[in-house]
Amino acid sequence: MTPSHSQELIRTVMMKDPACQSPAAVVLGSPCYQAQMLHRAARWCRLQGWPGLGGFCSTVGRMLTGIEIDPEAKIGRRVFMRAGLGAVIGAGVEIADDCEIGSFVVIEGRPGEAGAPVLEAGVTVGAGARITGALRVAAGTHVPTNTVVTGDYPPPAAPVVPEPDPEAPEAPNMAELERLALEAEKGVAAFEEQVSARPGRPA
Repeated sequence: MTPSHSQELIRTVMMKDPACQSPAAVVLGSPCYQAQMLHRAARWCRLQGWPGLGGFCSTVGRMLTGIEIDPEAKIGRRVFMRAGLGAVIGAGVEIADDCEIGSFVVIEGRPGEAGAPVLEAGVTVGAGARITGALRVAAGTHVPTNTVVTGDYPPPAAPVVPEPDPEAPEAPNMAELERLALEAEKGVAAFEEQVSARPGRPA
């Protein structure tokens, strides 16, 4: 039987949080678990067309755990919020499965701009990091503590320009080769004229 979202999250917290070594400890004492369950309730209310009730669930989650997750955000499975106090996850943000979010992390879109950050599977975000804008963080990436990310991360690698080999021969000078060839042709023509002008040469 496939475990539910809640069961997977309980197991994840028990593996990563030494203070929560039983399901009861997770449910009663883990801000990571409580914030995500209340977020799921808030998101469900929004999808049912009850934005007021969804906002209330979101407010309760923020007051209870110190973690603010907008009902319009999408949170995957087994997402662990390590001491997530002060974490803010804005509207439209997508966090894939198996990510890890540190404390005081801000993940949100930019005001007046379309789009929001997308964290692919297995991303780890260090404490105090800020990720803003319509961007994508590649799967398995570690965003260091207090890093500010405003574009795709990691950024595209600069093109590698190979260094010249000092032992490699220089490229031929085509203009010089053409000049030498033309001089050679003139020399051959002059030699043929001299041979033709020699006395006694049979016609």
